[in-house]
This record gives sequence, structure tokens and C-alpha cells, in this order.
Amino acid sequence: MKRNIKIIILCSVFIIVCLTIGIIHFGNIKNYNENLTNNEFNYNTTPNTNRTTTVPPSRVIPIADFTITNNFPKLDGATAFEPVYLTFALYTYIDKNLDRDNTQRLSEFLNNYVYCSRTESAYEKLRRGAVDIIFCLEPSQEQLQKFIYFNLKLVPIGREAFVFFVNERNPVKNITVQSALGIYSGRITNWSEVGGINSSILAYQRPKNSGSQTILEKFMGNTPIMEPQTEIIGYMGDIIELVGYTNHNNAIGYSFLIYSSDMYEVENIRHLSINGVLPSKEAIIDNSYPFIVDFYAIYIERDEKNEHIEPFINWMLSPQGQAIVSNYGYIPINDAGICEIIDNIQPLH
Repeated sequence: MKRNIKIIILCSVFIIVCLTIGIIHFGNIKNYNENLTNNEFNYNTTPNTNRTTTVPPSRVIPIADFTITNNFPKLDGATAFEPVYLTFALYTYIDKNLDRDNTQRLSEFLNNYVYCSRTESAYEKLRRGAVDIIFCLEPSQEQLQKFIYFNLKLVPIGREAFVFFVNERNPVKNITVQSALGIYSGRITNWSEVGGINSSILAYQRPKNSGSQTILEKFMGNTPIMEPQTEIIGYMGDIIELVGYTNHNNAIGYSFLIYSSDMYEVENIRHLSINGVLPSKEAIIDNSYPFIVDFYAIYIERDEKNEHIEPFINWMLSPQGQAIVSNYGYIPINDAGICEIIDNIQPLH
């Protein structure tokens, strides 16, 4: 069950380099630097960790209109956002002594600066100064306490949906917000209470301080989360596989829309609609889906911080940076540019 996650962690740089056959139609964005508009990219793939695409030798990986040529910031973050921030580095980190046609050398170069330690470890590495920027959801209260003597900066760069999913054999297709809270508080224990069959509910949970568990705690508010019914699931992909393959129609889990539909595809799961609204890009944009979350570029404001951090993040919020966010299925954070970016970038699906 950890196979795909290991692929992401060990091979992600090479995979994302491979994505550059067609990752961004940058030339379709207003004010885009003219030196990129002649690059032809056929975006015909989705961010699936099983991809075996290779970069043709003739392809030149484009360079953004913002670049860093020295003192490259070290990046880390959550698994779900790794393709986004890895692509940020791919397009902006320029070693003048490196032939960008040589994808192996480019992968080795990026491996020195881009990591994927997952949420809890990424926050700890940021606190210790081992990395410069992390890409995660908001910290838990416990994590915030560790930064009490630091000036922690969270800059939202994209938007996503927090989703609940069940096995496709489960007849339940919709639950209310209150039902979701009831299930994870332990108040609702049988699927018949939410319109399903007479079967006990097996509700999986993630570790404390993981991104998805922190968001569950946020939405639960003052409602206490019940003690885990099973062993806590360490990898987000494992909880998807457990619901999809192992426990059939009585299990429920939670994750994020793009991770569970694009990055870690399992055919046997179905996202639940909440209050009658299915999680989707459109439902995030119009705010009709009730569980919407922002993800952030996070750094510590201190005298000795890397001088490229703030200009780099400003570029992430530019049309180019937001196009990368959009191309991986996430919703750009700048509401004024959402429609323009989504209309002008070839969609993932």
C-alpha cells in the first residue's frame, strides 16, 4: 500500500521533469514573457504517480520570467503539494553550468533543494532552519506552539477541497455537515442513521499533526473527535486503499480532492457530496462546497532568511505561478485571476 507513496518520495523529481513534455501552456497567459511563447507543449497527461512518460531529447524545459541563480531556497512540504512546489523550482532554479536538456542532471540538481518530508516533518525542518519554505496546510495548535518564538508567515497560494470518501459499494452518496461531524465524534455509528444499510461505520483516522487530521480537527471545531477505531493510518494513500479495497462498504476516510482523485487514484472509492454538493473545482470556486481549505507557502521571517524567499513567493502568486497551481487541479488563490487562468490553461481532466 505504500508503493505509490514511495514512488512519489524517491522518484518525484524525475517524474515531474517528465511532466514538462506539456505541463504548462504558459504562452496563453497575459503578460507572459515572450521568450516562452514559442515553446510548444501538448498537455495530455495528469499528475499520476504511475506515469512512465519520458522527456524527448529535443525538448527544452522553459524558464520562467522570475529566476534564481544562486543560494537556492530549500523547499519541503506535504505529499499532496509536492508536484506544485517541485515545478516551481523546475521553472525558476537556473544553474548556468547545467544543460537543462539533460534531465538526469537536472533531477540530481533539484534533489539538492527540493524534499518531500510530509507535513509534520516539514514543519519541524522549517523550525530548525533546515529548509526555507514549506508547502503545507495550516499548522495544528500543537505545531503552532513550537513556533511561539518565531515569526511564522503563511502565504496562501492555492485552494483545495477536504473530502470524505467511501467504498463504491456503499449506497450512501451524500451526508450533511452535521452527519460528518457526528460520524467522527462517535455520535453516529451506523450507516442506517445517514440513509445507508444497517452496518456499523468504520471511520479511519490519520496521525495527529498530519495535514488531513489537522483539517478534520478544524472543521470539527468544539466537537471532540472520537478515539480512533483502528490503527491510525500513517500514509494518506493507505487510507484510500483501505477504504477502496479492504473494508468494502462500511468504511469511511478523508483526504483532499486532488490527491484522492488524481495523484493516488483508486477506482473503488467514491467521494461523498456534503449537503448535496459534490467536491469539485466549480464548487470550490463558487464556495458551495462546505469544506474548502487553503494551502500555503510558509516561511519564518528572520534576519538571516534566504533573500529569495519573498520574491519567489510573489512570483508564485503571479499568473505564471498560479498557472502551475491550476494545472495540477488546484484552484488559484487570487480570485480575480481564477477565471482567466482556468479558461486559458488547458485543463487536467
